[in-house]
Amino acid sequence: MNALWISKSRKTRPRLALPNPTVVLREPSDLPVDWLGDESVITLINGGHSIGPDGPIEACCAFSQPVIVLLHNLAPGRVHEFTIDLLAKAETKAWLKAIVHAGKEGEEYEKAKLSTPSVHYKGIWYTDSADVIAALPSLFPETAATLCRPPSHLDPANLGSLGTMKPMMPLLASSWEDAGEHPALELWAPFEEALGKAPFFGGDAFSDVDLRVAPWVHSYMAFDATFGDESHPPLDWEADLPNICRWLDGGGMMRMIRRASVTERRYQLLLAYILPKEINPALGERVPAEILEEIEMTSALATKMKTGTFTM
Repeated sequence: MNALWISKSRKTRPRLALPNPTVVLREPSDLPVDWLGDESVITLINGGHSIGPDGPIEACCAFSQPVIVLLHNLAPGRVHEFTIDLLAKAETKAWLKAIVHAGKEGEEYEKAKLSTPSVHYKGIWYTDSADVIAALPSLFPETAATLCRPPSHLDPANLGSLGTMKPMMPLLASSWEDAGEHPALELWAPFEEALGKAPFFGGDAFSDVDLRVAPWVHSYMAFDATFGDESHPPLDWEADLPNICRWLDGGGMMRMIRRASVTERRYQLLLAYILPKEINPALGERVPAEILEEIEMTSALATKMKTGTFTM
């Protein structure tokens, strides 16, 4: 079993680069002076975390990725991104919750959460990724008229579970004896079939469906590689789902995802560092030793650089 999530067609180690830099919001002083002042600007709050206590906050929210990719295509040059630490205590982010949920009172405000992505545009906050995606065609009708169209060979009903953790849960909670019983095969079969009939879900050119699906495929691959073990053998994605791999690697999808999140190997490190802490400690037992070693080295390097004890 190969813990490196790597396309055979690349023949190289996956990228470790961080996504495009964003401003990390830790306290009110981190906000720019004109924040929310320009109605033409789309303000987006992404979620991330660090590898180790001293590492930089790196954007990695799976729910934010499709929204960011769509916005960059619907409103290029107008998206201003900020990142919060997903694992920071709620009280340290109370000031930002007060901004995002301004106008809510009493029980409604108490129940409100500071979730990612949160998107502000023309005086309105959208705090659920599904609500954002549903609103995009009406918010940007001119570009949406070209980008947003029904998939050519895919039943739209297959998109229903994307955007939730439901497709990921079998990877985290179930087990299977061999890769032929892998839950990904049933989930992604309609997508594989559709991409066998056209290069994109949008036909000859990518559409909003491609941009919505690609980040979830990338996340699913990363989950599979990071938490695969003898009881959860990972897929040979290029052998079992070749059309999806061709589309993801060669159709420009990965280039767009890299604008929204850390990807590939770096994404694996963050998943392996975060999920055993936040979801189930048993997941840590499924992480390959080489990833655990790389997390330890990455964390130690960040500490040395922060304390000034790093030497070449």
